[in-house]
Amino acid sequence: LTLGDDELYCCQHACRVCVSNNLTPARPAEEDPPKNVCELHPMCLEPSCLEMCEGSNEYCASHMVTTCSATTKKGKPCKGNPISRAIPFCRDHLHLRKRVMETDLLVPAGLDEDDEEKQ
Repeated sequence: LTLGDDELYCCQHACRVCVSNNLTPARPAEEDPPKNVCELHPMCLEPSCLEMCEGSNEYCASHMVTTCSATTKKGKPCKGNPISRAIPFCRDHLHLRKRVMETDLLVPAGLDEDDEEKQ
């Protein structure tokens, strides 16, 4: 990081995102490098991750906790855990993926195409 003359903090204590975006003076970092960012530029709370948060979330896209993409019979969002990011449905709603998604997705281990049709 290259700091300008108007900076109040050294490279270790200045927000690296503010510095890289030429925001002068850079805001103070809340943590030590490599997570030296300010409150306006939060990083993922996963300890080993160095990605920026997604919107107002506390985690990056890779570590964000998601829920099943289906809705219940009452029209409410399903609270089940998705099988994966590639298959955003819980086991109870796996049969809906063919109706919703137009891409070819892998069938989870232990479940073959014939079993999927029966659900």
